[in-house]
Amino acid sequence: MRDTQLSCQTALNDWQTHRYGARSFSLLLRLLHVLAAFSLAWSSHAISSSDTLDPLVSSASQNEISVAILVTPNQRPPYYRVFSRFSEETGISVKIVPKSDSEYKRWLPMWLYTDIDSPDVLQWQASQRLFAHAKNGVILPITDIWQSMELEAALGHINSGVSWQGEIYGLPTSYYHWGLYYNPALIEKYGKPPQTWPEFTAICEALKRDGIVPIGLGNKNLWPAAAWFDYLDLRINGLAFHQALLAGDLPFSHPKVREVLTTWKKMIDAGLFNENHALIDWDQVVPELYREKVGFTLMANFINSKLNEANRNEIAFLPFPKIAAIPRYEVAPTDLIMIPKKAKNIIGAKKFIRFMARADIQQELNQLLGYLPPHLGAKAGQDLFVEEGAALLGNAAGVSQYFDRDAVPTFEKRALPIFASFLQNPNLNVAITALEQARQEVYLSEPQLQIP
Repeated sequence: MRDTQLSCQTALNDWQTHRYGARSFSLLLRLLHVLAAFSLAWSSHAISSSDTLDPLVSSASQNEISVAILVTPNQRPPYYRVFSRFSEETGISVKIVPKSDSEYKRWLPMWLYTDIDSPDVLQWQASQRLFAHAKNGVILPITDIWQSMELEAALGHINSGVSWQGEIYGLPTSYYHWGLYYNPALIEKYGKPPQTWPEFTAICEALKRDGIVPIGLGNKNLWPAAAWFDYLDLRINGLAFHQALLAGDLPFSHPKVREVLTTWKKMIDAGLFNENHALIDWDQVVPELYREKVGFTLMANFINSKLNEANRNEIAFLPFPKIAAIPRYEVAPTDLIMIPKKAKNIIGAKKFIRFMARADIQQELNQLLGYLPPHLGAKAGQDLFVEEGAALLGNAAGVSQYFDRDAVPTFEKRALPIFASFLQNPNLNVAITALEQARQEVYLSEPQLQIP
């Protein structure tokens, strides 16, 4: 064990010395190999007892596949139920490998980049978090399935999050929507729910005059503010520009980025956000909505988990207002499944992909989970917010995946503190210079091996 620990430390030191350059690719693989051996050797300490019951070995049998899923304990039954249908229909048994968020993110690179056997199907997330593995050549394209099942008609509105260099690398299985949440009893005192940017800012200014915080933001953990950059850029410049920008293909010194930040700056200068946004979490804003102390908050549908039956009817959903005369794009983080190149049962894995691509399967799974089915032929659940989200995304011209998925991890970690500083001191030149410097250092320096 001591030799393994020393090897791990040596590899880690080498990796930190060389950082994320292409020359360090072999060092990273060596580190992952050592970490894998160390993790297996100390599994009784590093992995929970429940995980030891789940073998991490893909089945060599064509009558069995293993599927890894990132879930909370209460999300397991829906997956078990749906996966059992696959076994009933095909005769192929499914060995499920459930992991928590932190555990899954620890195991995924070991499954993909070391000699450890990988499950045949892996759940993951769209956009750059998927593309990194496609670029590294460790996952298989499923373009043949996409084309033979004519999935472009049912899933084409989100194919930008799973398509890289003309190939499809993941099957979208679930997603959820973002938008503005508000208290109708409060906002209707000032007119109809705003549909355009002038209408929205007019209501915000009226709320402020009456001593009510127009926009609640809990940015203690930095990521919530990125939603404002996402939506302002999508509404002003569109999806293609937004994705190219976050992929590092366009400079943040671009005039269109300045327009986005100028719009945001006007909001900050007008005092439309709560002053304590850097000190509170996103969910601390929620009670202020139904207490009529805050007008709006920009958040994902997981806000629903913070509402009880008593106050749930007091909150309503509103799409982000229109700014420019362009098609409407939305933010919808998407979960998907992919096939690792190391899969033992590729034939079985592809049968599973085909099964999960069906409208009836996506409908059942997502109604049980309380999420939205990406397949346009699937019906959403009866929950009001879910139904509104389904209508929103079903009519969208396209969707982005949220800032931390559309950008590579190293850039996202640099950008979020810049947004936080901008909220405190909205200096356009300082923010643009910092963002562009981060882009050049992350995207234009020595080629990187990105493992999200």
